[in-house]
Amino acid sequence: MGIAIIEDVRGAGALTASFTEVIAPRRFFVTGLPGPDYALGFQAAKAVDAITGYAIPLLGMPHPYEPLAIVNHISVDVDRGNSSGYVVCSYEYKTVGSSQGFLESYTGSFTEFETHYDATGALANVTYTDAAGKTHTRVAALKRKSLCANIEFEFETTTSPRSTVTGAAGCVNNAAWLGYGVRTLLCLPPVGTTKDGIVWRVRYGFAYRPYTWDQWEAYKDHAGLVPTGVASSIATSLSDPTVMSGNGWGRFVTFPLADFATAFPGID
Repeated sequence: MGIAIIEDVRGAGALTASFTEVIAPRRFFVTGLPGPDYALGFQAAKAVDAITGYAIPLLGMPHPYEPLAIVNHISVDVDRGNSSGYVVCSYEYKTVGSSQGFLESYTGSFTEFETHYDATGALANVTYTDAAGKTHTRVAALKRKSLCANIEFEFETTTSPRSTVTGAAGCVNNAAWLGYGVRTLLCLPPVGTTKDGIVWRVRYGFAYRPYTWDQWEAYKDHAGLVPTGVASSIATSLSDPTVMSGNGWGRFVTFPLADFATAFPGID
């Protein structure tokens, strides 16, 4: 006769659910195992019906009704006298992709940068009057520190992080996202691990700069200083990322743009 498999729909355990996961067992009765006795458990767990070709679900296989639920545990109870056994496959479905499903963390640091403005946004002018009464004005290059932050989201998903590496990593946001202004978030390389190739634990990180990740270049005179008029023109761009150039200066987008809302639908 060979091996036969019957699913015991009445003997299966009840589905259990929580805020983080759903567990649904399926129970199968397997007969006709060839033996020997010490191999019956392995034979039952890997059994294939000789007539229908139906096979006992293996670890990592999806549930026929809910593909997000996968087999994460298999138990076997064999009857050596009758060369048969019961196989229970427990499917686990983790509720992922919702705002309740991720960990969010922040780390901050100060980075030094050169600017021509003080903390109030006023131009850092330095004025000198020579012996002839002529006034000379230059713009000072101040060394200031800016608060930068790294923002991380860690959660489980069925989407491999490989797609994010090519679609968003190394890019800045092309529009405001999560309350952060355009081009102020730089997507860092993601970190992801999986045990079954279906459910991934991933960590996405973003580096934040309040004045965007753009780069400014300005005309400098023979002394290496930015003239007053040029520095005054740059001031208009600090709070408006759409202003890209002015008299004697240019603003350049140095990272590719990406749509973070589309790339990270589980983060909102």
